[in-house]
Amino acid sequence: MTTGSDVIAIGSDQPIHWNGLKQNGVVQTNATVTGQLKTESGSTLSTFSLTLSDETTGLYVGTIPDNITSGLTDCETYIVELTATVGQFTEFRRLERIAIYRGEI
Repeated sequence: MTTGSDVIAIGSDQPIHWNGLKQNGVVQTNATVTGQLKTESGSTLSTFSLTLSDETTGLYVGTIPDNITSGLTDCETYIVELTATVGQFTEFRRLERIAIYRGEI
């Protein structure tokens, strides 16, 4: 069974978090953080931004809106790619998520 953090809830706004953005152990509070939702084959479905939510921990939060998640296919795998940039420092994350209806979570 998948957990809530492993899924995208179809038809719902989907929060995306990047917690603990650091460079050389220092929390970064002025990063530009962008995301893309992609199919497993690599086609981009949506782009979005994450904004700083907690300066103490370096938590950045964004949302994949419900009008995008409504078009996802139940039980299909999707990719969330996140890129953070601070000056010349760039960090990348790639997260696999499964789309399911919220009642199944």
